[in-house]
Amino acid sequence: MTKEQAKKWLPEISHWANGGGLWFYNIHNEWQKKTSDEFRINQIYVIEDQHFEARKAHALGKHIESKLTNSVGLFSNDLCPTWSEYNSYRPKFNEE
Repeated sequence: MTKEQAKKWLPEISHWANGGGLWFYNIHNEWQKKTSDEFRINQIYVIEDQHFEARKAHALGKHIESKLTNSVGLFSNDLCPTWSEYNSYRPKFNEE
């Protein structure tokens, strides 16, 4: 693994190393919970947290919408989600 690859995967690796759930997209085009001790850089991984469904969609290239969690406002397009604990995220429903 190169330093650039390590930087890319650092949030996922840290979450997994500290006992958090990690999922990957398997060869059957299905999400599967990681159970082995091996981390392969050629797979798509997502962190299992409160943003899990939006993270899966984003990892597969879908657009994400976000808003402040306690806001009554509308969701807005989020091209680069920060996955903040203060925001709610969802896959964009009507993609053009």
